[in-house]
Amino acid sequence: FYERRTWNDRCGSQASETNETNANAQRRHRAEKTEEQCNSRRKRDATAHHQCRLKSRFLNLVYNFSENTNNDNYSILHKIHSNNYSHCSYCNVLKFPNKSPGMCCRNGKVILAERHIPPSLQRLFYEQDDISKHFHDNIRIYNFAFVFASIGICFDHKLANARAEVYTFCVQDSFYHCIESLLPNLNSEPHYLQIYIWDTKHELHHQMNAIPNSQLNHAIVHELKTMLNKLNPYVSHLRYILELPKKNIANL
Repeated sequence: FYERRTWNDRCGSQASETNETNANAQRRHRAEKTEEQCNSRRKRDATAHHQCRLKSRFLNLVYNFSENTNNDNYSILHKIHSNNYSHCSYCNVLKFPNKSPGMCCRNGKVILAERHIPPSLQRLFYEQDDISKHFHDNIRIYNFAFVFASIGICFDHKLANARAEVYTFCVQDSFYHCIESLLPNLNSEPHYLQIYIWDTKHELHHQMNAIPNSQLNHAIVHELKTMLNKLNPYVSHLRYILELPKKNIANL
């Protein structure tokens, strides 16, 4: 017991001496630095501390995620405070800090037509009624109901089970959208862009059931469908294909 205690004391003494030696070396190293180098180190330390706080905040967002935009954690992804952006005097775009002055329109050399938000979509985004709240809470499902294409993937269902929190979606090799035949397979319902050119009498039904048991609002789906028919150029092209004979569509 005495020998073991003596050995432990000796190890502790050596560790203490090593720590003291390292501390003295660090003090000498700091003393040799110029004021500019010290300020640079302080800035790096402050940046690292700030990034650590941001990481902690976003991890909290992940573990307590909600699509409710009234959630204080979620709102940090949507709000841009007045001191966090710059304003282009030519195209009125809002830019994040440290972006070059001409990155948006090359200081007025590139002129883009002003885009107007459709009134129906603007109402769904900015109103505070129950319909708009339902749209906010299910916005990704509504987006999926009107997509033209998808991606062909092999899920690892042990990870991508959507049972809790948010999983990471990793893609290996090339990434591309998969556009299938314009006509659905025999005895199967149309999906993706097939909805726009096949069995259009039941188009609304197919969009409502894009994701089973999603409980989409019929009025919202109809409103979005009407808006796309009027404004989306791709929908107009698909409507043109609808007028072609079925045998010609199969060969496209």
